[in-house]
Amino acid sequence: MVEPGIKCNATPFEEIKLALLCILAGLVSGFAAVIFRYLVGLFNNIFWHHGAHAFKGLGNIYKFLIPVVGLLIVSTFIKISLRKGEDHGVQEVIKTIALRGGKISPRIAPIEALASSICIGAGGSVGPEGPMVQIGAGIGSTIGQVFKLHPAKLIQLTAAGAAGGLAAIFNAPVAGVIFAMEAILAKFHTKSFCYLALASVTALQLRKLIMGTEPLLDLSSASFSNTYGLILFILVGISGGIISGLFMKMLNVTEAFFKSLNAPYLLNALLGGTVLGIFALYLPQVLGEGYEYMEQVFNKEHIFTFIFIMLGVKIFATAITINSGGSGGFFAPALYFGVMLGGLFSSYFGGINIEIVSHEAFIAAGMASILAGVFQSPITAIIMIAEIANCYHLVLPLMLVSVVSTYVNSMFYKGRSVYDMKLVKDGIKKLEPNLYFPNSSLKEMVKRS
Repeated sequence: MVEPGIKCNATPFEEIKLALLCILAGLVSGFAAVIFRYLVGLFNNIFWHHGAHAFKGLGNIYKFLIPVVGLLIVSTFIKISLRKGEDHGVQEVIKTIALRGGKISPRIAPIEALASSICIGAGGSVGPEGPMVQIGAGIGSTIGQVFKLHPAKLIQLTAAGAAGGLAAIFNAPVAGVIFAMEAILAKFHTKSFCYLALASVTALQLRKLIMGTEPLLDLSSASFSNTYGLILFILVGISGGIISGLFMKMLNVTEAFFKSLNAPYLLNALLGGTVLGIFALYLPQVLGEGYEYMEQVFNKEHIFTFIFIMLGVKIFATAITINSGGSGGFFAPALYFGVMLGGLFSSYFGGINIEIVSHEAFIAAGMASILAGVFQSPITAIIMIAEIANCYHLVLPLMLVSVVSTYVNSMFYKGRSVYDMKLVKDGIKKLEPNLYFPNSSLKEMVKRS
């Protein structure tokens, strides 16, 4: 096993070579992000527009069937495409770095791209950002294997591809680098930052040239008026830590449920698709990436009660999608939870005429708190929200909510992220000793949470 950041006595020529390969990984990752975005839109149109027109005689039955068919296709495709020992998701990238020195099969990137784009297009309650991390990592790893890099350099290039992929799909170059270091490498190192930054900048610039760029949500008008506003942000952070913990608990519960069925994968997909099909009929706001509905909450188009319902059902829908055979990432759902959380705070305090924190600031704080809790990556959360929402001036409250949420969530999950939970179960990572539940087994920890 090769540790990320380990020195391998590189010569200046070798370091220049690695830097150039990081730029190449960024170029390919940026182009892959464009293609991936196109595929998501393509399958969305096929399922919800062209298909609806072709089968208009079925009416609402067709809407119900879209997620069912989508999950059946995705689960079957993954089953026949992945070999024994292979898996998909960001946790697989972390696992590969820990156990195989960053060697990812070249087959993984296209499999992940196709499976996740079909799942999202068919209404799976997941996002494209997590898959793009694995796609980018796969690209970086493949390039490194072609050039027969030393394992330590291969790990750097794999992480560089991941950083480029996230930067390009999210329009967040610094956050892409920090996430790769904080969550994937689990180590901060100056040279690592430089290599990852080359890939991130290159990937995002290519994406800008092809697709243009604009912030996910423009929160530049966000504000908070005085020190008392920080008290409200602490409440947002506590709430974010609790909600992120509930989401991780829901993932554990639904995973245990589907495993307890001991059923064929197609039956799991059929059951999960049926649940999502019901949501397609009665609460379509929880399907897919959800950015359209985040925009509606941002524009104050929904009341407190409906926002609360969307938050709860989205948590359930995401857990069902992932554990019944779907493919996708947690970033978009986490942002969705955060926007709903911010909307709830804004709706409540605005309703009682307490306006020391603006609606936009609550939205930004909500997103940061959920990201920090779910991924246990507070630095990534702070920078990412500042970048994607154009609200750099909110760094102070973003720092506060991220730290509070991270701490609250870690009281339940001992500092482990949503990715680490799977790695702990697989024996890849160990629980932190003597943190909150000394000498507890994983089983005991999950029970206590």
